[in-house]
Amino acid sequence: LFRSGVSMIIASRLEKYFKLRGMIVLSYIPLLPLTVLFLYLLKYNKFLAVFVLILIGFFMLLSAGVVLAYAQKTTTKYVGMISGIIQGLTLAIGSILLVPFGILGQKIGVEYILIIVTAFAFLISIYSYKTSLLKEKL
Repeated sequence: LFRSGVSMIIASRLEKYFKLRGMIVLSYIPLLPLTVLFLYLLKYNKFLAVFVLILIGFFMLLSAGVVLAYAQKTTTKYVGMISGIIQGLTLAIGSILLVPFGILGQKIGVEYILIIVTAFAFLISIYSYKTSLLKEKL
């Protein structure tokens, strides 16, 4: 709870410099290296692994408040509805994917699932960063 509050406070200040797309990219690009570091430290130094896990949570929540505020700005008439849709979709997608990822994690290992999921977020953030650069140049 404390981590999410801190990340949202920092995100509101960083958003002025990085804008919306930059905040999304900034919050998802460090996830893959931090996840690999977490899995490595989990075997050798559990204290540092907990610290890296807190950093992972911080970066995951960094863009949540900015995206929600941006969505509320675009639809000022339906602020409550858009908040409910964003949070509802986030929880629903997480809940739906929990069972298949859990089954797959039991078969191949949770470490591989963590790397696959963070690699997916990493690749999407790089793709969105490159497409935003292309749009800015045009």
